[in-house]
Amino acid sequence: MIHRVALVLTAVLLSACGAPAQQEPSGAATDPVGVQRTPPAEREAAPVISGTTLDGDQLSLADYRGKTVVLNVWASWCAPCRKELPILAEAARRAGPDVRFVGLDVKDSTSRAIAMQDKYGVDYPSIVDEKGTWFAQLPWLPRALPGTVIIDPSGHVRATVIGPVSEQKLDALIR
Repeated sequence: MIHRVALVLTAVLLSACGAPAQQEPSGAATDPVGVQRTPPAEREAAPVISGTTLDGDQLSLADYRGKTVVLNVWASWCAPCRKELPILAEAARRAGPDVRFVGLDVKDSTSRAIAMQDKYGVDYPSIVDEKGTWFAQLPWLPRALPGTVIIDPSGHVRATVIGPVSEQKLDALIR
């Protein structure tokens, strides 16, 4: 068991962002390092994250109660985040009215984050988490990017994804 935990942690650290990256990635996002689905009876309440978006508006996840929320934690300096952002943008466009996407832009330059969203056609809002305060309140994710939390309509964590998510995996988790 200890060997398995060490192996998973090593994989997370090798595949996730821990410091700003300077190169532009190529290719599609890979499957995530880890996916944890939680049965309904065991789901924990997600923190009610709120704040100013990259567009300067105020947003709270509580605004989306009654909808499935895909909360993606990212930053413009994170190479795996840049690979998965087009996948998330397309998934958000395909999602029905009962699914909302929200980004959590962590420890980032607002101008670079906005430029990245524009480049990849991201239409959903991202809350600015300049100091990583909200990110620290997501105990299901390690302190590396990217990560995604799927929140059910009642505000509880349905699933977590450590690392970049593929289109197929994301679609399966939203359903």
